[in-house]
Amino acid sequence: MTMAEEDTRTYYHGKGIMMDCTEETLDFLHGALEDLWNAAGEEGELNTLIDEGRQLEFLRYIQGSAQGWRSEKDDFGTKMYKELQWSQQANGTYRRYRITAVLTKRGELKIDFREMYSPR
Repeated sequence: MTMAEEDTRTYYHGKGIMMDCTEETLDFLHGALEDLWNAAGEEGELNTLIDEGRQLEFLRYIQGSAQGWRSEKDDFGTKMYKELQWSQQANGTYRRYRITAVLTKRGELKIDFREMYSPR
């Protein structure tokens, strides 16, 4: 069975992000994805880094060459993320759109898109 033939109605929906579609959010997404694309290097370079167990070099390249990215380390892994402050909530905090590139403790390189907010 090909992917096109699969019945997608049997799939569960995973987590995702629903963003306002404005010039500002599109510019943010475009810039962040361009930073990740540039960090991947020439065709095949990122796969070579992964195959050789040197995924951390991808995150270091982002940190050294792209603007607006921050680093963080937690129980999940080593992260580089970029945020766009969005709408202010009633509690005075701001919702943020965040793109994260993470090297997990299992050595997997992941990309995560999500909306960050304070429920309080």
